Amino acid sequence: MWAAGDKRQLQEKWTHEDVMGATAHIVEYQPDLELKFKADDIAVRAKMSDYGDSIHIARMNGKYVLLIEADGLHFEKGMSPIELLHPEDIEQVLARMRGRPRAGH
Repeated sequence: MWAAGDKRQLQEKWTHEDVMGATAHIVEYQPDLELKFKADDIAVRAKMSDYGDSIHIARMNGKYVLLIEADGLHFEKGMSPIELLHPEDIEQVLARMRGRPRAGH
């Protein structure tokens, strides 16, 4: 029933290493297989092979955190102030996230 559902939640049953092994086996036969999921309203679309290499899933303060590594960021048409950002060091961002109160607390 779980696998057949349209919207599924993270099951939290396997370790990172288990998922990496299963992913490697699948990607061996389907190298261009897509990985698509949503983090609340944020859509993520990548290749399955990106998991563990440039897409990382973790927990912090009781919430899921996505870390996406890339050599560059590209924006669609239109202008946003985010395009002007000089990114902070990851440690600064993590410290700010750790300092926020947990949801419901």
